[in-house]
Amino acid sequence: PSSVRLGRGPMALRIKESKVTANYFDILGVKPLRGRFLRPSDDNETGDAAAAVISYGFWQRHFAGADSALGAHFTTSDVPFVVVGIAPSGFTGPEVDAADVWAPLGAVATRRFGREWKTRDDLGPVVLVRLGANIPAKAAETEATVLINRVVETEEMASEKRTVVLGSILEARGPSQQTPAVKVSTRLVVASLLVLVAACANLANLLLMRALTRRREMALRLAIGISRIRLASQLLLESLIVALGGSLLAVVAARWGGVALRQLVFPDQQWASSTMDLRVFAFAVLCGTVVALLATIAPAIRMTRADVGQELRSAASRVTQSTGRLRQSLMAVQVALSVLLIVGAAAFSKSLHEAYTFDMGIDVDRLVTIRFSFEKDTLNAATRLAILDEAARRVRGIAGVEQVTVASGLPLGSHIGLRIYIPEREIPKTGTVLWNITPELQSTLGLRLVRGRFLESRDVVPGGVHPVLISEAGAKQLWPGVDPIGRCVQFRPAPPCIPVIGVIRDVRPHSFHQDAGVVTMIGEERPNITNTFQGFVVIRLKSPNVMSSVIGASQRAVLDIRNDLSALEVRPIANALEWEYQPLRLGAYTFSSFAILTIILATIGLYGILAFSVAQRTNEFGIRAALGAQARDLIVSVVREGMIVVGAGVVLGMALSWYASTAIATLLFQSSARDMMPYLYAAVVLTLVALAASIVPARRATRVDPAIALRAE
Repeated sequence: PSSVRLGRGPMALRIKESKVTANYFDILGVKPLRGRFLRPSDDNETGDAAAAVISYGFWQRHFAGADSALGAHFTTSDVPFVVVGIAPSGFTGPEVDAADVWAPLGAVATRRFGREWKTRDDLGPVVLVRLGANIPAKAAETEATVLINRVVETEEMASEKRTVVLGSILEARGPSQQTPAVKVSTRLVVASLLVLVAACANLANLLLMRALTRRREMALRLAIGISRIRLASQLLLESLIVALGGSLLAVVAARWGGVALRQLVFPDQQWASSTMDLRVFAFAVLCGTVVALLATIAPAIRMTRADVGQELRSAASRVTQSTGRLRQSLMAVQVALSVLLIVGAAAFSKSLHEAYTFDMGIDVDRLVTIRFSFEKDTLNAATRLAILDEAARRVRGIAGVEQVTVASGLPLGSHIGLRIYIPEREIPKTGTVLWNITPELQSTLGLRLVRGRFLESRDVVPGGVHPVLISEAGAKQLWPGVDPIGRCVQFRPAPPCIPVIGVIRDVRPHSFHQDAGVVTMIGEERPNITNTFQGFVVIRLKSPNVMSSVIGASQRAVLDIRNDLSALEVRPIANALEWEYQPLRLGAYTFSSFAILTIILATIGLYGILAFSVAQRTNEFGIRAALGAQARDLIVSVVREGMIVVGAGVVLGMALSWYASTAIATLLFQSSARDMMPYLYAAVVLTLVALAASIVPARRATRVDPAIALRAE
């Protein structure tokens, strides 16, 4: 789906419109909730309004769910529509980016782009295929590959064979086309299971300690004839009640936390459903029940196997060595999982920081763009340029604005891709990204000069050959080991040859993930604003901190610039990188949340076993105090017990993290899950956790009264 304006006016809302052929819904096997779906005749409709199918959510939001929506009229980006059908609830198309409206491809494309729309290469069509019964995917791929190569034989690039790969419309099931966000999400499923395992280990530990304090009670019950099965059932019921309460709290937390996570990671995404439904609720309760069952097994076995006679003869609680080892092992598992998640959180957080601070070759964090759209796309170039100049004049006086320039194109936006030639030598299969640039735009964008000089006004006189700037990577690729200043390039086999006057730092055209290629910027006297490309006003801020205030003020300043303004977009240029930030934010925020949860669990668990250990060792501490042991010695004894468990867990967690680092290695940006710093962070954090969890039990050990302890037996 593409973003389109709903209605008219510069502040018109934006919705998601998907242009499809008439058999789209048949391919997906969907039936309309109201009205009908598209027909082949809708593509050839020549009336005032084109047919449109709207989503259930759009029906509720804009028509309040009224039946009168059928036959209602609306416009998107100046194309009139009439509603002919409503899709069922929950259906928003096969894409992650949910559609609001489905429009007939041929009719809408003809109205927006003219009869020649099929020859355009910027519409990005996607082919959906429904396989017939018992037809293997491989056979269909082979046949489709033959067909598509037959179609492109007449194209310029016909020598490059295409290969068709079929995959599910669900991205997570695709053959090899998973997006970074999908890949991160699958890793987060594993991470959430690790948190669940940590919770299970923690609950088992607490239940085990509780069971040890109830051994005498259980022995009494067994002595009066209650069966062991009934006792085990009681313990299980108690755990299930705890698990059910936890599951209900989890549902509330997921409802709130899911909304918060969506707003943090996907601020501009429209969602077709809420974060919580019956399936999610049932899954949460199921997980809670499984945790309760697993956590109850060990305590139930130990409590129901108690020696009744021995327990009744003993007045003091006893803890076996094997019980202590089990508790310490469960605690070490929690610590190990905490290390694993801390390392993942640190790796993604560093990647996100590197992405935000990556040098794109321009000052991304200080640039804002203004773009206009008009009701009638018939303005000539001179009129468009005059509008942009007037907008630039109005914006210059706004507080926080350092520089304002009009431009015909921008990095991270549209550009021209051309083959590049060196005189008497064609560079095979080497292309360049070409931008037209004025001398003023150089400083506005914040380009950095490596060698030579920038463009000057004398370089772009009318009728002359305008020189170019070339990227550092391009200079190395075209003239390895040679100074490119004074050399020349051609954008066609024939002259003129255009001189290179400067080398600039590499500018990434679209993505910080892409390699720095050949980028050239050719000088122009004034931006070349055509009817098909509207141009921009580029604003350079004095500081990134004034971004929001400048955007609001700029929007107000140019809102009334013309009465036929149909859309006004004032936004940071960094928005073009939003799709790349999303998976890194998802990993950083969610791994960090999971790491915090496991640290809290580890703190609770470690405090629990140390407090229990101190309670069980009351006699020992009393005797040691009676024999002259200092408080410091008793504190060291308790802290040492906690540090040994945490140390073992940290070592195990580091080994697991090192082994599991390959699972997220390809998702990180300029960082590695095998950097030593995250491991050091994990060790330091968990050492502090061990110390914090040991303080209260250790102080309690120093307050044991030797006389009371000696009389305990």
